[in-house]
Amino acid sequence: MKLSQIQLEAFQEVARLGSFTKAAQHLNLTQSALSHRIKNLEDEFETALFVRQGGGIRLTELGTKLLQFCRVQSQAEEEFLLDLISKNAKNVKFSGTLRIGGVSSAIRSLVMPVGASNSSVR
Repeated sequence: MKLSQIQLEAFQEVARLGSFTKAAQHLNLTQSALSHRIKNLEDEFETALFVRQGGGIRLTELGTKLLQFCRVQSQAEEEFLLDLISKNAKNVKFSGTLRIGGVSSAIRSLVMPVGASNSSVR
């Protein structure tokens, strides 16, 4: 069995927000797509991760353990990336041309003001 990161992300957001609707909105998914990810994860474990109640949801015992796993995994990933960035930042200098394409109104209102605030952008 291999845990899917998109399923774990969906699970973690539902657990964090306590709502399938809010989690779906936060992840820019339909509620149906989010529910499908959770159901597939529950099918993998052959048990429920949430107790669905009239007023909301709560984690099952396995759901609580999985949430702890997700938090440890997220913390380990964050520490690894911070370490990698700090080591690479000492040795890497960026240079070159960055070309950005997009809708003219978005470029004009979003990208150009940010670029103008950086004196090295032309």
